[in-house]
Amino acid sequence: WYGIRLESSSTNNIINNNASLNGEGIYLSYSSNNNNITNNTANLNSGTYGYGIWLWDSYNNILTNNKACKNSYFDISCLIGGGEGCEGSGNIGVDNECNTTGNNRGKTYSLNDTGTTGCTYSCACGTACTADRCFGGVCANNYKILGDGVCECDSCDTCNQALNDNTNCGKLVKLTANITNVAGTCINDPANFTNKTFDCQGNTIDGDDNGWDYGIYLSGKTNNTIKNCIVTGFRHGIYLESSSNYNILTNNTANNNTNHGIYLLFSSNYNILTNNTANNNTYGILLHSSSNNNILTNNTANSNGYGIYLYSSLNNILTNNTASSNNFGIYLESSSNNNTLTNNTANNNAYGIYLYSSSNYNTITNNTANLNGWFGIYLESSSNNILNTNILCSNIKEDINISIGSGNSGDNNKCDKASGYNDTGTTGCTYSCACGTACTADRCFEGVCANYKILGDGVCECDTCDTCNQALNDSTKCGRLVKLTANITNVAGTCINNPDNFNNKIFDCQGHTISGTGSGHGIYLKFRSGNAIKNCVINGFGSGITVDASSSIVVRDVVATSNLYGIQLIASYSSDLHNNRFCSNSNSNINLNGGNQIPGDSNTCDKSAWLPNNWDDDGTTGCTWNCAGKCNNNCSLCNITCGGDSSLKCD
Repeated sequence: WYGIRLESSSTNNIINNNASLNGEGIYLSYSSNNNNITNNTANLNSGTYGYGIWLWDSYNNILTNNKACKNSYFDISCLIGGGEGCEGSGNIGVDNECNTTGNNRGKTYSLNDTGTTGCTYSCACGTACTADRCFGGVCANNYKILGDGVCECDSCDTCNQALNDNTNCGKLVKLTANITNVAGTCINDPANFTNKTFDCQGNTIDGDDNGWDYGIYLSGKTNNTIKNCIVTGFRHGIYLESSSNYNILTNNTANNNTNHGIYLLFSSNYNILTNNTANNNTYGILLHSSSNNNILTNNTANSNGYGIYLYSSLNNILTNNTASSNNFGIYLESSSNNNTLTNNTANNNAYGIYLYSSSNYNTITNNTANLNGWFGIYLESSSNNILNTNILCSNIKEDINISIGSGNSGDNNKCDKASGYNDTGTTGCTYSCACGTACTADRCFEGVCANYKILGDGVCECDTCDTCNQALNDSTKCGRLVKLTANITNVAGTCINNPDNFNNKIFDCQGHTISGTGSGHGIYLKFRSGNAIKNCVINGFGSGITVDASSSIVVRDVVATSNLYGIQLIASYSSDLHNNRFCSNSNSNINLNGGNQIPGDSNTCDKSAWLPNNWDDDGTTGCTWNCAGKCNNNCSLCNITCGGDSSLKCD
């Protein structure tokens, strides 16, 4: 019934025995402890329990190199304390061969060899390979088969074998160790590497820095995922070519390869590259020769010759990538068209983003290209590209430069130096680097936003009472000329209200209207000198223009109507009125009050019922022309009476 049975017997050596074809093979019971059971065979036992080797309430035994196969119940098992398994019994297994180890009556009675589950070797494959590499009685060439399509490998050979095994490794192959100093290509285009995942689990594939070789090479392979690999020391790190489509490369590091970190070549389309790092290569990430419709997101390509390089590749999407400290950050060449670059960073390169050789119809949005040695964005022989809301600052030569190309456009970019490019509706970029988007570039001076536009050379533009007052008060940026660029309506009170620094400059309304609601002044000056007011249309105020205690004020080509006073000149000297129209003002068109007679000519006005100081244009009485029909006070000009007034003759 028992081949070998020990009962309450300890410290024995059971060696080189054959206990097969019994009810139980080798049976230790009742505290048979501290025995060595070595090199025995216990097969085909088929009694009531049918165990090969059975330890019952026995402790601290060592089972080494035993073979227990084809037993009717279990090959090796423990039963401790009437119901517990081997845990805590001190029984140890080393390099045994079996198929089943102890599951009995719903409880586990396994004796696991050291470092594995169950026996080290299986009965089907014997000692030719460990049990975890045995499948269907065939050794899996030294890669581990974990079941459910999952395998593990630890060398280039075993990984190639596992990746080529669709039967056992059809879903996932995991690299479990670093592979170092590889001579030649490591993962070398396994024929069946399709529709599966290769997960390096953070392990390194390291080449010998010599020869034309690849860390991972695929040709014409699809629907794979390569992830968590560190690939270094090859000519090409990760290389997909010839219609290698719909692959995912994620969380890989491809650094310090002599040519390419990650390379997609010859119509490798619809691939997704996310969270990869490709540093210190000649080319960080390269899409070449009609590699189209790929998505690159959150990748880093630093300290390469070229960070991210698209050559003759279309419809790719680059988002949230970083390409810094390269010669070229992001480089599109040779009809790389219809690509979308969004939220990428290309800093501290020689060129940040470079489009060359008919790379057309690309959209470049929300990218940052700062501190580059030459240009932030450089377009050469490339047309119809769209540049929107990019940040391009502190680039040594220029922030944007377009050299040869047409139809390039954009808006809301931030830069200081642009050549051959203007955002829509402005010169250069909409925003400056100093002020950012707090205000447009034409309103930024020395890092401070002005709510008026600064055009340079002492010229500014304004469009409201407030912005005009600010500009007229700014002698630094607006010391020569302030231009009104829009009508100002429904002003309650005074519009231009005696800005402190409104001296020795020109306020040109450019034909625009300043319209009030019945009170205040359109333009009010006091204690000012050397100014010119021109081309304004002013109505609806208590006084259109009031000049008080000021000197050398020139008012010309102004129309002031429907105010209480058209213009008031109070205690003011050495000023000049020329070619103005002051009509339909209810109290007085021109009110000269104190001061000396101010010269003027070619003005239009009517006599007023109440005019404390009458105005005379040079060489005539009153204005040169009247409001009704451009009538002249000089009767010698013609003999036709005007408006029934014999003192007025028509011009």
